Amino acid sequence: MDVWGRRPLFTISMLLNALSCFGAAFTDAGFKTTFALLGKLFASTSFSLVYIFTAELYPTQVRTTAIGLCSVFARFGGILAPQLAILLPSLTFDALPLIIFGSLSLLGSGLAFLLPVTVGNALPDNFQQVQMMAGNQKPFGN
Repeated sequence: MDVWGRRPLFTISMLLNALSCFGAAFTDAGFKTTFALLGKLFASTSFSLVYIFTAELYPTQVRTTAIGLCSVFARFGGILAPQLAILLPSLTFDALPLIIFGSLSLLGSGLAFLLPVTVGNALPDNFQQVQMMAGNQKPFGN
């Protein structure tokens, strides 16, 4: 992880999560479980990486507050996701929750390109260092 950094791994895991959700939505019952389990794997990978990445992006002054706030919103998503998975298929068609989860993962994967690269940088102590880190963008994968 230290060779590639967090951004490429996070982006790829979100992209693979989206592809797995789309695969589960549009295949028959035999492959649906395989795609769903792969989606769970990549979602768990993304969730683990985002906690590390979040801690590296925020300066020391607000790091614990920022991680706590991000955790609150993650818990809201954790409460909302099962409700969508239970309610939406009875109102529309069975694949809609997987399409929504895959679309949101695809959106997150695209937005992850906007995040700064943190590999090789010291943890920022203030917001000026965060802006300097964001200004020193590297191409994807470096």
